[in-house]
Amino acid sequence: MKPKITVLIAAFTFGLLSVSAWAQPATVRFVSGHGQAFWVTNNTDKTLSITITKIEIQVGTEWQAFSQPTEPGPGSLYFKHSDINRGWLTPHEAGYGRLLAQRISLPKDGVWRARVIVEEQLTGQESIDAAAKIPAGAPTTQDATYWGHPHEIYGEEIRPL
Repeated sequence: MKPKITVLIAAFTFGLLSVSAWAQPATVRFVSGHGQAFWVTNNTDKTLSITITKIEIQVGTEWQAFSQPTEPGPGSLYFKHSDINRGWLTPHEAGYGRLLAQRISLPKDGVWRARVIVEEQLTGQESIDAAAKIPAGAPTTQDATYWGHPHEIYGEEIRPL
């Protein structure tokens, strides 16, 4: 009887570990040698928008702000798809994300990471409610997309060689 319990406990423990590895809605990795590109993987069944809010450096045991994306824009990553740039990843899609018309300073040495906001595309009633909150007279398009349920995540730590 004991071997079955041990196997069951091990399976349950490893199952929890694999779930926690995918608990983040997306994974973000800096791609060295490709300019300011980040490899992003959507780990969800939702379409996601990915925005870099800042780059942080490690000072001792603390993380401190190093830089933020330049104007114009909030730091949204765009992904090349069929020769067009789009600001989202479909469910379980992965791709190279780049900032358009903006830059961000990256540290030359020391440990650093990207702080990122991930939002899912609103659908159904949530999308209707978001559209209703737009002020009268504000510019909109017929195919407007609304985003919500933001999650703050961090990219992988980059360590110099």
